[in-house]
Amino acid sequence: IREVVPSSGHLEKPGTALIRFFAAKTWQERLKYCLAPEKVSKLMEAYYKEHADGPIVPEDMELTRMEPMEDDPKRHYYAFIIFMPGKEEGVPVSVEETKAGCLVEWSTFIEGKDGLLNKFYKAYQKGPQTFRVLVRRGHYFGDDVPNQDRRSVFDLSPPDGTGPYKLWIDKDSVAYSKHFATGDRTRWEISSMMVVTLEWEKTETGATFVRLRDIVADTWHPGMLPK
Repeated sequence: IREVVPSSGHLEKPGTALIRFFAAKTWQERLKYCLAPEKVSKLMEAYYKEHADGPIVPEDMELTRMEPMEDDPKRHYYAFIIFMPGKEEGVPVSVEETKAGCLVEWSTFIEGKDGLLNKFYKAYQKGPQTFRVLVRRGHYFGDDVPNQDRRSVFDLSPPDGTGPYKLWIDKDSVAYSKHFATGDRTRWEISSMMVVTLEWEKTETGATFVRLRDIVADTWHPGMLPK
């Protein structure tokens, strides 16, 4: 991990945080180096009940952005792309320099690393799931989804840049009225970062499609998640 993660010069602080984050043997230890731990602890606990815990060993890593924090220019935000064994796409991982030190954003990274949205879209499954996505107005030319005149279709892209995946939103829903009916989000060129809850639907004819169940947050930042 130390051979891959840059941790010298101006990247000493974020690099050290990432090394500790990746090297953690348990999720409880990794939580110490996570941004907004009070918001992500339950998410991590649930995730690691279904997935293997332990150190994360990347193959390569590069800095893509570094900029001052708006509330304190002396502190910085760092954006990296990490490459994992067996995965062609790079995965974003961000580090924020807080008053408590540099902390890593876990949720976006883990969803990209494990391709969770892609797995969700593989086939119909019961129950809602929540993801961090880029949402952009899309096209659909099939006729298997019913009542298309009462729905809008959007393209979803996960943190690892794969996709897009089709999402249907009912125009009479609260989520559509609140987040899409006004403003720029229905313009073709606009992409919006969102945390969304999705659910598969199955028609009487057996056709399946994914619809929006809820908008959890208008940003990927874990500090903005509801309590």
